[in-house]
Amino acid sequence: FVTIASLVTSLLLWGCVTSLPELFIRIFSHNQDIISHGVVSIRLYFFGFFMMSFQMTGQAIAVGLGKSKQAVFFSIFRKVIIVAPLTIILPRFIGINGVFIAEAISNFIGGGACYITMLLTIGKELMKKSHERENQEMNDKIAVCLGKGGQRDMAEAFCRRTGAQLQDKPGDFLTVRFDSRGVSLSGFGLTYQGDFVETMLHRVTRGRLQHEMLVKAVKSDKEGRKAIDATAGMGEDAFLLAAQGYEVTLYEQNPVIAALLKDAIRRAKKNMDLKDIAGRMKVIEGNSVEGMSKLLDPVDVIYLDPMFPARQKSSLINKKLQLIQKLEPPCSGEKDLFDAAIRANPDKIIVKRPLKSECLAGREPSYTLKGKAIRYDCYVL
Repeated sequence: FVTIASLVTSLLLWGCVTSLPELFIRIFSHNQDIISHGVVSIRLYFFGFFMMSFQMTGQAIAVGLGKSKQAVFFSIFRKVIIVAPLTIILPRFIGINGVFIAEAISNFIGGGACYITMLLTIGKELMKKSHERENQEMNDKIAVCLGKGGQRDMAEAFCRRTGAQLQDKPGDFLTVRFDSRGVSLSGFGLTYQGDFVETMLHRVTRGRLQHEMLVKAVKSDKEGRKAIDATAGMGEDAFLLAAQGYEVTLYEQNPVIAALLKDAIRRAKKNMDLKDIAGRMKVIEGNSVEGMSKLLDPVDVIYLDPMFPARQKSSLINKKLQLIQKLEPPCSGEKDLFDAAIRANPDKIIVKRPLKSECLAGREPSYTLKGKAIRYDCYVL
């Protein structure tokens, strides 16, 4: 909005000045020689004036976000680095008009450079803050309800972490419910609860595990192998890693999803067929980019699935995951995520992507395993 408003205003001013230059000159002088020369000079000088809207927008956003040094730099860049030298150089080749053309050139270069830099740097930060604000607004509407047989200490601890209020009945938006069955999320006529017995038992038993593409991508006979799932979601892919023998650390930033995931793992530990697998899974509630920067022990595999959770073929699963999507939209900081994974220096990074999508952060993998709808890009470091 700021960009459009600034551009429209500057275009209106630019149009008035360049189409009616005599009117503005006569405010200061009625000398015909000055007017005739001034008309040409004004049109040259103000030729790129509308580009100043991009510089003003870029600088205003920089100042608003506390990056005043960047704003000052582009002011100096346009006037000192561009205008001053061109004011000296151009008149040597095209005469006095070069002085006025220097200003027009600086508007194009300075305005364009400032705005593009803002989009590439500060723009990402703005998008991130916007997503965080939207998520916070959604989380502020979450109610926490303690049902029959629910663990009050778990519910109260969750309320302390999220700032939510514990109440006796469901809320109007989304409700996190603690009852005898565990932790569930409900709202909009739907209820969702993580359940590895229902979703994963058939995939990790009776010889089916070795047919999973992710398992093929991470297969290893190394003792004590460790993996990180930096985009845990509801942990199904991490469950496959654990089934393959990895000790898996799962990062999940959203407190509601983290609570659902921890509860699903807790209940899976009670199943005779899944307890060993679930025992190799550890959930950390927090930002995986920050977490990977503080790793002390080496890790064998880092798994990234930034497209969570906008997929699944089953319409039923889609309906349930709509609740999760209201809490956590698909990842928007893919490059930061990938860079953090590289800095952690694992043996291998596995990235799950839609079959026909671009490579994460534009980096070509060492090799790829392809399925019907998805693929696994494998980066060997």
